[in-house]
Amino acid sequence: MRKPRRKFTSEFKSKVAIEALKERYSLSELAERFELHPNQISQWKQEFRIHPTNYTLFFWEYPGRSSSRRLALWSGICSKV
Repeated sequence: MRKPRRKFTSEFKSKVAIEALKERYSLSELAERFELHPNQISQWKQEFRIHPTNYTLFFWEYPGRSSSRRLALWSGICSKV
C-alpha cells in the first residue's frame, strides 16, 4: 500500500527555504534534518527568491524573535538573492 502524499504548510516551506538561504548547512544536511529530498529544498529556495511574499507570513510571525532581529535576518537573506 502506498503512503499518502505529504502536504507541507507555507510555514514549513518558509522555515526550510530560509535555512537554505542562510547557507549554514549543505542541502544534504538540511534534507536529512527536515526529512526531504535535496531537490525539494532547492525548488522551495528558488520559489522563495522569485516570490518571497508567498513565504514571508511565517517569517514575520516567527515566535521568539524581536522585530529588529527579524529585520536583520530578512536583510541578510535579501542580500543573497
